[in-house]
Amino acid sequence: MRLTSTLICALALTSALLGQPTQKMQHKSIQGMDIFVEKENQMSKRDVIGSGDILFNETFDSSLWHTAQAEGVAIPANMPNGWTAYDFTGNNFYWRWSTTGPRGVYTSGYGPGPNAHLPNNNQKVKSTSDTESNGEKGFMLLESDYYNTTSEGTEATVLIVMDSY
Repeated sequence: MRLTSTLICALALTSALLGQPTQKMQHKSIQGMDIFVEKENQMSKRDVIGSGDILFNETFDSSLWHTAQAEGVAIPANMPNGWTAYDFTGNNFYWRWSTTGPRGVYTSGYGPGPNAHLPNNNQKVKSTSDTESNGEKGFMLLESDYYNTTSEGTEATVLIVMDSY
């Protein structure tokens, strides 16, 4: 009886192992995370990206981006080559380039009132490219607080949905 049980278990295990399709995976490491990518008939560990390696870099330099906005309003048609701004809601709530900001009743630093719509240099979002020697670099932002601030500078009672990339 014991021999029969062992034989049945061995056959079941063999069937399970042989019946499963084998997939070869390619191993990648991004910022310390291990990622396996399916690779046909190949198992290798290559294209390893070390922790701290830069995968993408954009300084949002004003020489390329200054025409992508005017007075705090994004101009999607003027985005630099290779860049697109789109708003799925149709409310003109776009990601926009800026060297100042943010604006809104909570993030401007002015609180409720008429100044809530003004960028506050004391509350400026710092870009990693902000240094004296780099000139005027900026950043991209979607000002959800600003879009949900009324014309009187108070929080909107009905929050506005944004869906932008």
